[in-house]
Amino acid sequence: MARTAIVPIVPAGGVPTLPLGAGSADVTLAAADNVNGNSVPSTGRELILVQGTGNVTVRSSATGDPFKRIGDITSYVISAAPKVSVLGPFPVNGWRQVDGTLWIDSSAATVLLAVVQLPPTV
Repeated sequence: MARTAIVPIVPAGGVPTLPLGAGSADVTLAAADNVNGNSVPSTGRELILVQGTGNVTVRSSATGDPFKRIGDITSYVISAAPKVSVLGPFPVNGWRQVDGTLWIDSSAATVLLAVVQLPPTV
């Protein structure tokens, strides 16, 4: 089965259009797909926000980084609400899958996710 895509949130950055509209900086977490897994386009600037009950795993790429290091973040136990855990950013080397995405797996649909894609720095 195909992984469920997550649309990343891209913040306005340090020079937003002002005034900043109500709700324009809000983050909504959505239930993880604990059956098929989730994916998000990988740019190397992704932060994963997780909350809820369960575990989350971020899959490293099969080829690893330039030093051939391979290792998943496995079964990270999520802190109890109202806490939100933050994982990343995940460099392209070592984390981007062959389909160009970052893979996120969860143990239960009670895991809530959001991905923030940091704007590029100049």
